[in-house]
Amino acid sequence: MFDEVNPILKNVDEAREFATMGNYEASLKSYSSARELITMEQKSCRSRLENDKWSSLLKDIIDEEVRIRKIKKFMNDIDLLLSAEDAKRQ
Repeated sequence: MFDEVNPILKNVDEAREFATMGNYEASLKSYSSARELITMEQKSCRSRLENDKWSSLLKDIIDEEVRIRKIKKFMNDIDLLLSAEDAKRQ
């Protein structure tokens, strides 16, 4: 049985786990690593079917990165608003 996890899938799984824990920077870094690995894989890929699968995963990663960036911005905006409220109270 194949025990070694594909590094691309490992990075995607890590990115999703980091995002679940609220560690958005680490999530984006893992997604970035996965994108780089997919790009390298696609350059050497000879199978159209396999290349289509990598392209589909790449699209999913980009969609998830956009969502993570939106969540990260939203959380930062909340933090700024709360900090401003705290400053008004002091």
